[in-house]
Amino acid sequence: EYFFIGVSVRKRVVKIFRDVCLTQPDFVRIPDICSRLLRRIHDEESIRKLVLETFQQLWFTPTRNSYDIRQRVQTIIDVLIDAQKQNNTWLENLVKEFLHINDKQSNDDKKKILEHRKDVLKAIQDIIDELVESILKIESANDQISSNKMVATFIALYALGKAKPEHVLPHVSTIVEYLNIKCTSYNDNVIVQYVAKILEFTVPLMKSASSSIIYSLEGSLTKLLLVSGQLVIHSSIACLSAAIRLSKNYPLVKDVFMRYHSFVIQCQEKIIEKPNEEFKGTAQLARSIYILGVLCKYFDVEKSEYDDLEFSIDDLFELFMFFIKRPDPVLKLKSLVGLGYFLQRYGQYLIEDTVRQLYHTYLLDRHPSAAQLRCQVLINLEEYFRDCIRRMAEQDTDYLQTNPTNEEENHDDTHAITGANLKDTTDVHSEMASSIAQCYLRIVLDTYLSEDEIIRQCVRKVVSCILEQGLVHPVQFIPFLIAMTSDRDTNIQQSAEQNLQDLDKTNPGIIQTKVITGLKMSYQLQKLLLISKTNNHNQQLDPQSDIIRGMTKVPIGPMNSHQLPYCSVNHFLYSLIRSSRVYRRGLITQLLKMFDNDTSISSSTSLTLDEQLFVADNLAYFPYQVQDEPLFIIEQIDLSISVSGSTQLQQFRDLLKQHLDYTDDDEGIDITKIEKKLYDVSETIINELNQCLYTTKSTMLLLLLKSYLKDVYYLNDTKIIEYDHTESCKITDRPIVTRKINVKFEPKVILDTIKPIIKYDNFQKRKQIIKEFGDFKRYLLAFDADIEDTIQSISELLPASYSTPTKGKKKGSGTSKRRKVMIDSDDDSVNGDF
Repeated sequence: EYFFIGVSVRKRVVKIFRDVCLTQPDFVRIPDICSRLLRRIHDEESIRKLVLETFQQLWFTPTRNSYDIRQRVQTIIDVLIDAQKQNNTWLENLVKEFLHINDKQSNDDKKKILEHRKDVLKAIQDIIDELVESILKIESANDQISSNKMVATFIALYALGKAKPEHVLPHVSTIVEYLNIKCTSYNDNVIVQYVAKILEFTVPLMKSASSSIIYSLEGSLTKLLLVSGQLVIHSSIACLSAAIRLSKNYPLVKDVFMRYHSFVIQCQEKIIEKPNEEFKGTAQLARSIYILGVLCKYFDVEKSEYDDLEFSIDDLFELFMFFIKRPDPVLKLKSLVGLGYFLQRYGQYLIEDTVRQLYHTYLLDRHPSAAQLRCQVLINLEEYFRDCIRRMAEQDTDYLQTNPTNEEENHDDTHAITGANLKDTTDVHSEMASSIAQCYLRIVLDTYLSEDEIIRQCVRKVVSCILEQGLVHPVQFIPFLIAMTSDRDTNIQQSAEQNLQDLDKTNPGIIQTKVITGLKMSYQLQKLLLISKTNNHNQQLDPQSDIIRGMTKVPIGPMNSHQLPYCSVNHFLYSLIRSSRVYRRGLITQLLKMFDNDTSISSSTSLTLDEQLFVADNLAYFPYQVQDEPLFIIEQIDLSISVSGSTQLQQFRDLLKQHLDYTDDDEGIDITKIEKKLYDVSETIINELNQCLYTTKSTMLLLLLKSYLKDVYYLNDTKIIEYDHTESCKITDRPIVTRKINVKFEPKVILDTIKPIIKYDNFQKRKQIIKEFGDFKRYLLAFDADIEDTIQSISELLPASYSTPTKGKKKGSGTSKRRKVMIDSDDDSVNGDF
């Protein structure tokens, strides 16, 4: 409901919440208020800034009051517990907003971050110190609530400590003890996972620590591989990688590699020896393959330190491929996961035919049973692109550690590591990632159109990752991003909206180039979503409820009681470019061209009647703010119909003359004169008449849309005739003050054409063709009423002084383009519906 409330009202709500949080910090609903505010972090820019300012004042402003710090920590823990089911990354992302500078930010925002950075870091240090103290207090209580609080505490330590690892360093001795706790519940595993994550970024700072402490840590981490679950295993190996970089204990890594590689090889040999027997020990094998994959991600076996290993990366690759081809679903999935980790380090295999064919096969498989494998392929690709950043940071660290120590030795060495060498290596990684993105992008995007929400979420993550790194030109994403903004999943919707906003800022006008394709894709998505919804709800009261509509129902509450009851599915697309008159008119013009049924137009722009209804719904319910918007649409509809309407009318008249020997005029059709001939003509002729009639439905739809806009926005004929789109913004961009909120755009004649409710016999169907043609002619003749009569009838209602030839000539010249439309069909305006 909040999403459809106006910006000013939403801003006011945020301010009220902010005042409550700052003036009543002990209020019991503070955690709930904070959770709601966090959901607005991706809202409109002014609201987003207000939310960030609120949290900066609430949590990240230095204070010497120990009670205030304890209160902050308690609130953060409570919010983390409340939001834990959704995601644990919000606090980490929030801290990034206050500390990290990126190209998307304005110069003022960058300056503000630099000014407040010191204060934010001091506040973070105070919170970290209090979090560590609270660990000991929480541990004393042994219940589920305390267990949840302990998990939230370590998540908070990770999110805040990552911003400034030096603040966590004094507490490492306390934190490391929790690496060895006995895991008897899910929460215990999460605690160990986050302890390993915290140690991963603090270990590199422990350069003065004794070797025995580091070796002890390495021993604890390798033991976790034997007994822990998937999440703990990954965090443990990542932490082990950080420890090895400090201790250079490569023999330990080789030992771990050999242990798991040898076990997997033994299992492979047993399967090859007895291929027809069911293999026992699949769970342990799948676990070992997973560990082998994660080891490949964090340790490069091609380095000279691992020369004496008995296998190469080609051997490892073949091993993963062998088990992926096994029929066992658990083994197949875990092997695919392990391959994904392997490919994060050795991405060159991704552009080889073996992996390309494998990934393409899974992504193209639309069977529900293959959904998990499709998702995993998408996760593998996403993690590869995300890991590119980690690998480049890893190389930076290697360079900084190697260069100072070897600077003098390598002074005259042409092969010494230099900044230029490092840049070249980074460029190679970027080029590789770009090649891989181009290789898989098309099929990944095509995978988005799926009923499975999880698959769509996976595609969204891959798309966001590629866009963030700028690996390919963004224009090919636009149709899919437009469709994603109409997704019913909020995360997909908000992410796509953010991506489109960023593209619109960096490449003004680029979105309009793919509007038609984007609308078509939105229609396809809504079709899939409707199929999914229909499958879940078999009973349908309304026989036309499975027609795809371009509007969605808005929850009406006390805060938005004056809101239209419906909102266009693609409302964000329009609101994004609404502020520019040139861009919004360009968009409207493109949308109205989609109603042109001229066969000479390419199939990429022509639409079916179902799709045209979807577009018309969007045009009816776009969030218009100034009078120029609906008036411009009406003007363009008039211009379009003045050309196409008479042509369509004449085509049908020619068919009546040719096949039924009936000469039609501007009066009503006398059905008695052609009834017998209509009964006798062949089915081929009836099909030809029906096809010709079908082409008129687009024109009818535009006429009904115009009538709806006139009614909702109180646009009388005087305003329409006076309107001149060439006038300045000051005249045309007057705000819309009033609108009807109880009128629904319901073009019954179009809905009945798409899905008829009444069943007709063969002869009734033939008579119905003539009746519908008569309705179309009545609408069109009203539209084609003599323009001079229209002007005369309106001028009679105006004061005599109005006709003085000061500005009137300009107005009059503009009216030659338009005609007055008078619609009084009893079929399409029942109970205020059109």
